[in-house]
Amino acid sequence: MSNQDQSPFGTVIFEILAGFSRKSFFAHAAVLAKSERIQKQIEGNWKDTLQHKLVWDNWSEDIVNIFLEWLYTGDYKCPFPVGISPSSQSSEESHAEDQDISTDQEVNQELYAEETLPEPPLEPSLEPFDPVEEAKCAEPKPPDRPLTPLSDLTWSGDRSIQTTSQAEEFKLWSGFSIWKPTMLDYEDTLMTHAKLYVMADYFLLSELQNLTLHRLRSSLLTLEPLIPESQQMSNVVHLIDYVYEHTVEPIIGENPMRRLVSQYAALQFTNFKGDGIRQLLAKGGDFVPDLMEKYVRRVTCGIISTPSKEKSKKSKKKGLW
Repeated sequence: MSNQDQSPFGTVIFEILAGFSRKSFFAHAAVLAKSERIQKQIEGNWKDTLQHKLVWDNWSEDIVNIFLEWLYTGDYKCPFPVGISPSSQSSEESHAEDQDISTDQEVNQELYAEETLPEPPLEPSLEPFDPVEEAKCAEPKPPDRPLTPLSDLTWSGDRSIQTTSQAEEFKLWSGFSIWKPTMLDYEDTLMTHAKLYVMADYFLLSELQNLTLHRLRSSLLTLEPLIPESQQMSNVVHLIDYVYEHTVEPIIGENPMRRLVSQYAALQFTNFKGDGIRQLLAKGGDFVPDLMEKYVRRVTCGIISTPSKEKSKKSKKKGLW
């Protein structure tokens, strides 16, 4: 076998038609084969496969683009929060659920110069996501067990500190940010991690699932405490709604993405106010019992105290984004 045959760049190139518009993306077969599910598809005798085409019209163009970035590099870029213009911020405070929030994509370096966004906390490195181990970790705990803080919420595997290029990029951005957290719209940031998790789950890519879970947790930690009736609260409500609409509960244990967002909701429950959360709770579904079980534990047993809060504060500059 030649060196070219051994290289992923020497394999067949597939055209991927993404989204409703079926925008074209191109990827090598060997790279796509990182997913066993995709590998079976591209090695099958289907009409589209024989024409070296894959139709992914159930996934948006943006998410497919980020997904392919991860397949090639093992990392992915996520949109940073965008600033809300002061006039929209003022209107939002009085009509949080009824007003359309306009966003300002360009940062004014002279306005609010003293305000900076807190950097995400220290994050562990990523071990391959193991559904069996995760199920063991998520087995029902005794009712008297205190609620675990979001920063201490873990998944299967031992982890050590790891810094990625995206974490460094976020540190640089946050260091020069003129926006305080209450003046930022997190919609694209939170939803990108969640949508990529759902795609990773569908294509059986446990490593990407694990990465999206950690990145989303880092994003949520910058929203503690959650401001009632704020743009960020609306963002979190949309996130929870999406997660519970697009994930399923396993037979054993708890879905890790559902566990993450419901844990955050239970910890921030007293700050959830407005029509958005009322409508979400009125929908019923699995979110309500998940939230109530965790909130009851918080009320009756409290929250597990973190041994070294000072150490955690000093570690925020090394967070994983």
